[in-house]
Amino acid sequence: MRAQLAQGAVEGVLCERQGRPAAYAFLLRAPEAKSLLLLLYAVEPEMRGSGVGSAFLRALLERIPGAVGLYAEVEKEELAPGATERRTRARRIAFYERLGFSRGEGLYYYLFYRPLADPRHPDAAPAAGAALSRLTGSKISSF
Repeated sequence: MRAQLAQGAVEGVLCERQGRPAAYAFLLRAPEAKSLLLLLYAVEPEMRGSGVGSAFLRALLERIPGAVGLYAEVEKEELAPGATERRTRARRIAFYERLGFSRGEGLYYYLFYRPLADPRHPDAAPAAGAALSRLTGSKISSF
């Protein structure tokens, strides 16, 4: 991952709230690809359910230069080893679907995709980023 970060193939992005990490993401961009892959997306446990995760992802969707879409993956809930993991996967799936991603099929996990210019939510990303900063004191920065 360090080599990919140094080469610019992977970008790490941190969302802070009141000076503390709230969420982070790692995005992979292949040299000639028009879409990116969300390698890792995480919200700190104490911040989950507060809206920070949704606002952060909307802000990421708006600020990806030159890309037309974003892929995200979630393992299939029916293949989870237990009930707790099954519920976690179901929550992740619902999260991406609420944010306008659609499922790809035929894999042992779901591959979600969302075009960055979503006609159903044309102003959602800028408004979410502004609201996140204004209401929570969160800051979004690259690292």
